[in-house]
Amino acid sequence: MRHHLQNSNLSICVDEQGAELCSIRRLSDQREYLWQGDPAYWQGQSPILFPTVGSARGGIIRHRGTDYEMPKHGLVKDMPFQLSGHDEQSMTFTVGSDEETLRHYPFLFELSITYRLAGNRLEVVFRVTNPSPDVLPFHLGAHPALNLPDFSDGDD
Repeated sequence: MRHHLQNSNLSICVDEQGAELCSIRRLSDQREYLWQGDPAYWQGQSPILFPTVGSARGGIIRHRGTDYEMPKHGLVKDMPFQLSGHDEQSMTFTVGSDEETLRHYPFLFELSITYRLAGNRLEVVFRVTNPSPDVLPFHLGAHPALNLPDFSDGDD
């Protein structure tokens, strides 16, 4: 399911699948700032990378002598998030560890992502919560693909 947020300057769309941004549009001229995912090149738009960014060596992480298969860029980009909060300026999406994540990443976690519109800015706030007394090792990243103007037409 996709969720929309708008103020007087911008509109955004976020897909619950991966809490991935699927649109950032300036309202004054309807300019789309986010890549729209052409599968001929790359169908992604703005995946969230957690608990790894990039590839683990050999696709494996090791913890306490046990190997765990870790997909490229981690787990949450392919997980359904829940819309856990919203108001007129923001939306928050949350996902946490479950049986499937524990097969690949033996740590409990909760990840929340808040998208907030503030004037002509989009603010993105990440919050990682460790519900365990153990250390929670992770990498966190965003991979937004932006539309670049065609500089030959004088666009700004």
